[in-house]
Amino acid sequence: MRVSSFIRWVFFILVALTFFFFEAALVYRSIFLGCLLLLYVSIVGKVDMLIIIYIIFAIFYMFFLLINQPDETLRIFSIFYPIFCYFLGSQVGKNVVDSKQLLSVVYIFSFASAFYYIISIGVDIYTNGFLGNGRSINLLLSDDNYAKSATVIGGNFTALIAFLALIFISKNKIKYILTGLMIGYFSLRLGSRTQLLLLFLTIIVGYILSSKILSVTKKAVYLVSSSLAMIYLVYYVLEKTEYAFFFEDRMDSNTHGVGSFGGRTDIWSEAISLLWKKPFGWTPQDMTTAQFAHNLWLDVYKNGGIISFIMFLVFTILVVKKIIISYQFFNNIEMKIFIVSFCLVNLILFNMEPILDGFIFPFSIFLFTVGIIYSFSNSVGVSRKCT
Repeated sequence: MRVSSFIRWVFFILVALTFFFFEAALVYRSIFLGCLLLLYVSIVGKVDMLIIIYIIFAIFYMFFLLINQPDETLRIFSIFYPIFCYFLGSQVGKNVVDSKQLLSVVYIFSFASAFYYIISIGVDIYTNGFLGNGRSINLLLSDDNYAKSATVIGGNFTALIAFLALIFISKNKIKYILTGLMIGYFSLRLGSRTQLLLLFLTIIVGYILSSKILSVTKKAVYLVSSSLAMIYLVYYVLEKTEYAFFFEDRMDSNTHGVGSFGGRTDIWSEAISLLWKKPFGWTPQDMTTAQFAHNLWLDVYKNGGIISFIMFLVFTILVVKKIIISYQFFNNIEMKIFIVSFCLVNLILFNMEPILDGFIFPFSIFLFTVGIIYSFSNSVGVSRKCT
């Protein structure tokens, strides 16, 4: 490995660990990235419109949030962190040399964002057994009296799950298979239906998209092996072991079972009814079904009102536009499948959970990945035009 290449990888890993490993010190990281953004703008003299729209959204969001919930002052740092991570990704993308390295770098950052939780769950299982003291987990180096929500922890696996779609065509099959087994195991420990759904859905989507370039023999082998693995999971792991205790308990729930998406249909219905009654947002006390609307866009409306909601819709459209441009740029089938898978799993997560109220790191790694992919495709596209 050349020295320049080694230094580049060290840079990628250090940045990943600094900004996505361990959820503490978010305030300091936000301030640091904010200062870097201001320095960049002062030197370059321009800024991505996506960043401007998000900052305007965040200002309105925090204004109405503080009116409705005055005790949320520190949230200002967590609200700005995702867009700072988008800026970080756009800068990292300029240092990526090809699409193969791009996938590897995104994997490093995705793994870094999940690693702290992986270690915490592993230590908890080792200390308290697989079932432990409930679904929630006491994270390492945190208050022993505070257990982190299993749902929030599971959200940090989302970016890694997207890579499972590459199992059928990638040369790194073993890495992705081990990643899938690890996520499946820890998701069962958390009783996370969403993550298990995303895991299976990603594999199915990956098989369908990969089938265009697979030989008939490989299609048959993958289909049979996947089917056997599914049968083993359903008829042994889920039926004969304790591993599915939390999962089955939640699936069988009368109020939070799978038929109502964990009770979310009632929550969404009530949140939608409040859109017209409270155009400037509402508090958790105004809802009878849940504290949150369990949907990124509905929760934006809940906290920030209609103005924040409209600004965030504009932001969403700009993000989708960048994703489409990036998808069209790549001829590499692996990158195309990954982009589809990555967007799919995150879209499902964003529609199921209150992202800005607790899933800041999954949302941040999403925007970071959009930033790095778009920046890479844009910089490579410009260099091609120049040559």
